[in-house]
Amino acid sequence: MESPLEFKKLTDKFRGFDKLNLAVALVDISFKVIHHNNGFLRQFQSTEETGSMARLDQIFSNFDQKLDALKQAGLLSGHLLNFVIPGVKQRNIERYYDLQVSRLDPEVDLFDGFSISFIDVSDRERELVKLRETSEHHEKFIKTTSGVMIHRDGKIVYVNDQGLKMIRAAGAEDIIGRNVMDFVSEGFKTIAMERIRQMTETNMPVEPIEEIFIREDKTTFAGEIFAYPVHFQGLPAIKVIINDVSSRKEAEDQLRKSEKKYATLVNHVQDVIFQTDTDAKITFLNDAWFDLTGFEVQDAIGKSILDFLEETDNKSTELYTRIRRLLMLGIATHERDLKIQTAEEGSKYIQVKFSAIYNDEHSIVGISGMIIDIHARKSAELEL
Repeated sequence: MESPLEFKKLTDKFRGFDKLNLAVALVDISFKVIHHNNGFLRQFQSTEETGSMARLDQIFSNFDQKLDALKQAGLLSGHLLNFVIPGVKQRNIERYYDLQVSRLDPEVDLFDGFSISFIDVSDRERELVKLRETSEHHEKFIKTTSGVMIHRDGKIVYVNDQGLKMIRAAGAEDIIGRNVMDFVSEGFKTIAMERIRQMTETNMPVEPIEEIFIREDKTTFAGEIFAYPVHFQGLPAIKVIINDVSSRKEAEDQLRKSEKKYATLVNHVQDVIFQTDTDAKITFLNDAWFDLTGFEVQDAIGKSILDFLEETDNKSTELYTRIRRLLMLGIATHERDLKIQTAEEGSKYIQVKFSAIYNDEHSIVGISGMIIDIHARKSAELEL
C-alpha cells in the first residue's frame, strides 16, 4: 500500500471480512498478503510467515507450481476473474486448501490484486491419496457417501447407490450404458469433454472442479467433481467422484445476503456503532459517526477512541482502563454519560454503552458499543 491512509481506507472497506468464519485475505498481483481477516490468522497461526506482507508461496509448499499453471492460462493478462486454485498444501503440516479467487477492480476496490477465500479440503485430499495408492480403490466406493460413476469411451459402466440417489434414478439398469454427458449441464459439456480428453491422453488425474449436473427429473444440482483414470473390469476407464455441494452453495448465498443486510442495517442506524481492539484503537464505525462528530469514518479508524471521548468532569485518563476492568469482572455491559469531540472544535454530550468482545478462549480481545446523542437533553437539564 502507498500510505497509512490508503491502508485505513482498505481496512474500512473490507471490514465485513472479520464477520466471516472463513479465512479470507487480500493479496496484490504478486500474491503477497496485504490484508486478512481474523479467520485467516486463526487458520494459519502456526505458520511462521503468516501475516501482512507474507507471500502465499511462503504459506503453501506447492503454490508456485499452481501459480505457474495459472500464468500460462492468462492470469497476468486479466482474463481470469473468478477461479479456484485447488489442493494447495500448507507448509510443514498435512492440510490442504482450495483457494477461491476473485480479481479486484482497482478503481472500486482501492488496489490491484485478488480476494481469496481459503476452503479446508484436507479430508478430501487425504481420501484421494488413499484411493490412488490402492489397486482396489473402486470397491471402496460401494459404501461411500459420495456419488461415483465410472465411464469408458463416454458410456457409463458403473454407478454406486449414492450416485443413483443424487441423480434420482430408479436403478443402475436405467443408467448403465448411457452417455455420461446426459447428466452434465449444457454450460459445462465443453469443459467436461476436454477433461476426459486430457485424462485419456495423459493417464493422469485432472484438478477438482464444480459442475452443474442434471437429474433424471430434469432438476439440477451443484456437484464437486474429482476425476482420474482407473482400470475397471480389466479395461481403462475414468472414475468420477461427485459430492453434492448444493447445501453449501445455498449457505454461502445466504451468508452473502446476510452480510449485505447486516451492513445495510448497521449503516442506517442513527446511533453510532463502534468496535475497538484491546488498546482502544477503533476497528469499526458505522456511518452515523460522521453525522454525530463531523469526522470521516476512514480517518478515525486506527485512532484511539479516547482521542475523541472525555468525561463530563474532565478526568478521562483512566476511563478505558476502568471500563475494561468492569467488563473483565463479568459485567455484561457498562453505560456512561460522556462528551465527544466534534470536527467543529466543540463537544457534545453522549451516552456510551460498552460490552466486551471475547475470543474462543474467552479472553477479551476488544470492546464494542453504541454511542447515543443526548446533547439536547443534557443541555436542557443543565439549564434548569
